[in-house]
Amino acid sequence: MIGKDISLVIPLFNEESNVENIYAKIKKSFGTKLSYQLVLVNNGSWDKTKKIIENLSKKDRNVLLIDVKKNIGYGFGILSGLNSATGDIIGWIDGDDTTDPNDVYLLYKKMKETSSDVGFSERIVRGQNLFRKLESFFYNTLLFVLYGRNFRDINSKPKLIKREAYRKFNLQSKDWFVDTEFCISAYNRKLSHTRILRREVERRHGKSAVKLTTALEFFKNIMWYRVLNHI
Repeated sequence: MIGKDISLVIPLFNEESNVENIYAKIKKSFGTKLSYQLVLVNNGSWDKTKKIIENLSKKDRNVLLIDVKKNIGYGFGILSGLNSATGDIIGWIDGDDTTDPNDVYLLYKKMKETSSDVGFSERIVRGQNLFRKLESFFYNTLLFVLYGRNFRDINSKPKLIKREAYRKFNLQSKDWFVDTEFCISAYNRKLSHTRILRREVERRHGKSAVKLTTALEFFKNIMWYRVLNHI
């Protein structure tokens, strides 16, 4: 796996209905345009997710299975995958099949063209209900107040980073705060970055794991992170 252009991590928690479709779309999108490692993390699933990943890894050596026995959190799944990624550029998308793999390729290409260390994305059409829109507004406002930066859709994926740059990070978040911690860490280190706009794909199968407690978790973590790091 050493020497791949990109390693893409996908945390999967009870996503048996999405795994094969995500795999097929990534394989079609990347094709011969770039070499890749697909790190599929079974994040403590109790359905057939692990078995499906095992079958994919047996027939395709570009697929790496990371098996997390117990779901500790979304962030833990991502970090488990990133720690095993060997590509020159590494990153992640969600396992709910709402990210177009073509956007991953476009962001990778733009990073190369601009010699950027980090690649971010921003959703054009959010497609959220009123609660999610208000949640995002207050969350982004709080980030601006605490850090003086407009992070612009901080939870959007894909997120990409040069592996050498990532080695300087020490991400700790085991939950949904990992996206925020990553962005804050990148900005604090003044890493060069680029961005693409993307349209989110509607989730077709499975059920979202985002709940009201997830929002409360966000707010708690952002306050603690601000205090502990004295930023």
